[in-house]
Amino acid sequence: MNAAHPADDRLIDYALGELEAPARKDIETHLRDCDTCRSMAVALAGAIESVRQAECPEPPAHILVDLLDAQATARARRYSRLSWFSWFSKPAGAMAAAVVLAGIFAGGFLAGRQTSPVPGSLASSPDTLGAIHYPLPEPPDIPFQTALGPASD
Repeated sequence: MNAAHPADDRLIDYALGELEAPARKDIETHLRDCDTCRSMAVALAGAIESVRQAECPEPPAHILVDLLDAQATARARRYSRLSWFSWFSKPAGAMAAAVVLAGIFAGGFLAGRQTSPVPGSLASSPDTLGAIHYPLPEPPDIPFQTALGPASD
């Protein structure tokens, strides 16, 4: 019995016949001496052979029809959502959109002119920029003292 067993993926590759000649010979040498690995390789080869011989069932005929119907419905739904954008592609629609946007910008400009401050008012002076000023109280008269002693007058 060999002490170093091959990895499971190497045994699977051997059973599938995907190993190169030197690696295949190493596995075959090990399989001659190791009953555990030999039984695993035989089981793998049997499972692979049964999968290869299994027949793929035919899908029911209505599946293809149902798939094509679902695809057509999805495509129609997608194009119906995009169809309301189609008027932008026509010259009249593009012109109408431009007129609406121009009206919105002109209205905003005129509204801004009507709400601007009156020239010469307090809000229009560059110092205040429309700020509201409240009078601050006078600071209390507290004599200044240093760490060395009272201030001399």
